Amino acid sequence: MKTYLAALVAVSLAVAVGAQTKTKLHTTDSLTGLPLSPATDPGRNLGNEPTALPDSNVCKSKMQGQFYSLFHITTDATTAWYTQNLKDFKVAKGTESGRAQVVFYKPEGTVLVIVTGGAGTPDAYSVAYERYTPGLSEKTILGVPQGKIDCR
Repeated sequence: MKTYLAALVAVSLAVAVGAQTKTKLHTTDSLTGLPLSPATDPGRNLGNEPTALPDSNVCKSKMQGQFYSLFHITTDATTAWYTQNLKDFKVAKGTESGRAQVVFYKPEGTVLVIVTGGAGTPDAYSVAYERYTPGLSEKTILGVPQGKIDCR
């Protein structure tokens, strides 16, 4: 019985160590190729795999997206990081459902990076990377941070 328990413990440790080494820390978003904020890393070798957003339609555009949680950073610091790293993007800001929303977007409306703040706190909550085909109009994008999408 002791041999069985020792073998079980050894296998469990090997699996646990193997699981830790398989986590990956991404530095770019696989959908858009854009840089990821270092704040998407929770630490402790947990990695920062994205959560796929369901493919959907927004106005007359097909949307594909990925979502990442943000850790130990304020919305202002996150916004400053993306402002520095997304040089050719325009910015729209607003508040929706009590959360700060900052939308970085390509002028042709094909890619949006949306930073969402925590509810009633200065902390950042998440960042979403979204691709649109065809691109959204600027009028539509400017409504996103307020939760008022206008397809006209």
